[in-house]
Amino acid sequence: MNYEDDELDDAEVYYCSECDEEVSQRDKVCPFCGADLSDDEELEDLQDEIVEIKTFTNDIDAEIARDHLVTAGIKAFISSDDAGGMVPMRAGVRLMVLESEADKAREVLDAMDIE
Repeated sequence: MNYEDDELDDAEVYYCSECDEEVSQRDKVCPFCGADLSDDEELEDLQDEIVEIKTFTNDIDAEIARDHLVTAGIKAFISSDDAGGMVPMRAGVRLMVLESEADKAREVLDAMDIE
């Protein structure tokens, strides 16, 4: 048994784009619905690193920026940790994108002229 491979499987969760069932990163065909996963764009995106492109002091500004990125066709995510509300905005609200889209995302944010 190769423990390293098992640890990789546990680290990230992948889903079939057709039936939304959980699949292994190594699966080329969905074991549930038979969909071809070899060219699954969602699985390819997960190979790309997620990077922070901006930190905001509040959720509202981060949401507005994320919405602009999504409208521009860029997959964007918000990451914040307020310890379940116990420590509001301790580390700020981070706007995250795939590394391959970071330059395009920065251009969109620059055009918004946000501080």
